[in-house]
Amino acid sequence: ETLVLKEDNILTRIDTAKQIGYLAGMALSYVFYKLIEYGWEINDPKEQVYNLHYILFVVEIVVITFLVKAFRK
Repeated sequence: ETLVLKEDNILTRIDTAKQIGYLAGMALSYVFYKLIEYGWEINDPKEQVYNLHYILFVVEIVVITFLVKAFRK
């Protein structure tokens, strides 16, 4: 980023957006694990991570589908 973008204000905006993204991701992770813990009553951390992989698998399928559609045009 620093090699491509020479202006300080653009770098500042990018760094700020990345930090906001990290914080939002941590907040969503916290909410997700609390939902699993209290909503589905799964208290074992290994079981929680195992269930998370199903959601990530679905997300990955959606991303791959959109990539394939984007490059077909």
